[in-house]
Amino acid sequence: MQKLIDELLNNKDICEFVKKNKLDNSAIIDNYPEFSIKASIDNECAKCLKNGVCNNESQFCKCVLTFENGYVKAKLVSCPYEAKGKLVTYFDENIPSDIYINPNRSKVFKELNDCLEKISSGATTKGVFIYGGYGQGKSVILYNFAKQLISKGKKVIYAYYPDLVRRLKSSIGTNDLEAMLIELKKTDILMLDDLGGENNTSYVRDEILGPILQYRMNNYLPTFATSNYSFDALINHFAETSNEQDRLKAGRIVERIRSLMTAVELKDKDYRNEY
Repeated sequence: MQKLIDELLNNKDICEFVKKNKLDNSAIIDNYPEFSIKASIDNECAKCLKNGVCNNESQFCKCVLTFENGYVKAKLVSCPYEAKGKLVTYFDENIPSDIYINPNRSKVFKELNDCLEKISSGATTKGVFIYGGYGQGKSVILYNFAKQLISKGKKVIYAYYPDLVRRLKSSIGTNDLEAMLIELKKTDILMLDDLGGENNTSYVRDEILGPILQYRMNNYLPTFATSNYSFDALINHFAETSNEQDRLKAGRIVERIRSLMTAVELKDKDYRNEY
């Protein structure tokens, strides 16, 4: 029993709460379920709050303790980091945080800074489509831009597109698919990293990507992407065959992307061995 108490008191908030309310060991055990909830939630919070970003699906995820009529209550409240914005990611690998500044990147940074000013002021804006060769830092630049946007109170979904497609495919026939599509359509800011890196199918193109882009275009929601392909090259990627109708559908997808984003080519060196 004492071991359970000691484990709870390792939590700084719980320890201070116990001292403030002058609770003895008997009172701690009587209220153990509430203390346990607090300790469990704090452990989860510690995984992401050290980065200043809340990754919990619910905005009411921070736990505080109250002492009412002789009983301890664990209450969920809004997370302070969630109030600033939220970053939801769909990818498995870590993205470096270091950004190299050089003249080769000036146009990309200018476009992103213009977007940041407009989004911060509440004005509508097109996003940015960053394209160029492998290893030039497109993902790093966009991911760190996402962090700037959440500091402005925006909810951002940053998705490594090949991973996102795999996750969406595995959800076909379940309620999860529709929930994810709604979230991708309606989030404040959507960022699709490595567009064109996925194994394209007509289903993904026409039933998943197309509706997402169409919704965001109709509702003036900022959308960003990176790719190794230019707009013209993407048509060849999205067209599964040389069939005229298939290429027409691929062209429609690219026109939606073009309507949503300003294309900026990044011409820099390969930084992959420097991270």
